[in-house]
Amino acid sequence: MTPVLLHEFEWLPENVLNGRTFLTKTSMLASMPAGKGDVTLINRNIRSAWALSLRPDNVGIPAYEDEQCAYNELLVIQAELWDEATSPSISRLQEMFHRSISYPLFLWLTRSSTHFLSAVPLRHSRAEKDKEVWDGSITRTHSLPLVPAFQAVLPPSSSHTENLRDLYFRWIRALYGLMIHSLPWKEALGQLQPFFLPTTIEAGAQAWGSLSALFAEWKSLNAQLNRERQPNHRVMLGNKLFDVREQIHSLTESLPFRAFPG
Repeated sequence: MTPVLLHEFEWLPENVLNGRTFLTKTSMLASMPAGKGDVTLINRNIRSAWALSLRPDNVGIPAYEDEQCAYNELLVIQAELWDEATSPSISRLQEMFHRSISYPLFLWLTRSSTHFLSAVPLRHSRAEKDKEVWDGSITRTHSLPLVPAFQAVLPPSSSHTENLRDLYFRWIRALYGLMIHSLPWKEALGQLQPFFLPTTIEAGAQAWGSLSALFAEWKSLNAQLNRERQPNHRVMLGNKLFDVREQIHSLTESLPFRAFPG
């Protein structure tokens, strides 16, 4: 049986792809503390799923471990969803997968041609021995279609990656880059924005928070301007729009990101 969207994972080494595992719904439910509603959620929304494992022996990248965390293996799970899957159902599936799997997970849900991507760092639990917990919140986004520059930063390359933790963090940084890239740059500023890779997860999260708030303000002001008929009010709204655009320009130029490729 071949994954329907295996071509989306051509950035992974061949031996990783060859070692993929088909996930039955029974095996998924066995790993999750699922209630009756969650069983229904999986049965109704997931069409098929595959797991791919990245380890030092099949990607040539060292593991990472210290007192805080361990990155000995990364998992990529690709699940194809039925077209009827709703946004709340997808969010719940992301929570279920990330909470039930004790490995750093890059979850790749696909509904038709839209990809819902998520990841979250892990650390050792301070309360329970041999238990991994989230070190922060889920970073998640959706994309239609995938940006080639985003895919270009995903491959595990031993020459550009210190260890598996470094690789996993690069994936999360890339998710923030994809989120920022998906903002309506052309509508607001008249030109597309290249894909940028944040230098750190924290920089990506901060930039996304600031830029998404500014774009939300731009969208609201633009909608008001389109409805407004009084000339003096239109001038006032136009000035506010100009100020928001200037803030977006200024913030973008100051970001500690690098354009990719580059």
